[in-house]
Amino acid sequence: CMWQNESTYTLTFYPNYEGATEEPIQKEFQRTNSTNTKIKVGIWEPLLFKREGYKLLGWIEGSTLSPYPNKYYHGQELEFSKDTKLYAIWVEENSDSYVNYTYYCNDEKAGLENEERMVIPTSKNNSMGYPPSLFSREGYILDGWAKERDSKNFYAPYYSIEASDIDTNLYAIWHKTH
Repeated sequence: CMWQNESTYTLTFYPNYEGATEEPIQKEFQRTNSTNTKIKVGIWEPLLFKREGYKLLGWIEGSTLSPYPNKYYHGQELEFSKDTKLYAIWVEENSDSYVNYTYYCNDEKAGLENEERMVIPTSKNNSMGYPPSLFSREGYILDGWAKERDSKNFYAPYYSIEASDIDTNLYAIWHKTH
């Protein structure tokens, strides 16, 4: 007989504020291979919960910011070796302690009012990972993200974006599959 540890782990996301009516959300993730006891996860869950007057900045293990829990920000690739509870970190909307990263689908609707986009607030001067995919586009594969539309200088998914203290726009770069 050959034995193997659990092949999946569950991450449970909690809204983490007084008066929250949303139920925790559980997501199951597979281990990457049979010899590894960990899972690798890019935490791209910015819109799981909404809170009036606040922005969701990331997640912590533990429901309070002390004593020094592990903090996870959008786009970080993390390893988990057990089921884990993650609690939302909130900041007031008018706070100057965060910047917005706006990701644009950059498809046939590029530049139009109805272009698909996602705004992800992030703590100022924190580097973050580029998401492997926030959007899907039939017949195309995401190559990475550029700071200007149609730029040939782009960042591949899974790499880190440099820390910024200003709002930043990023545009998906695609190539056809056939």
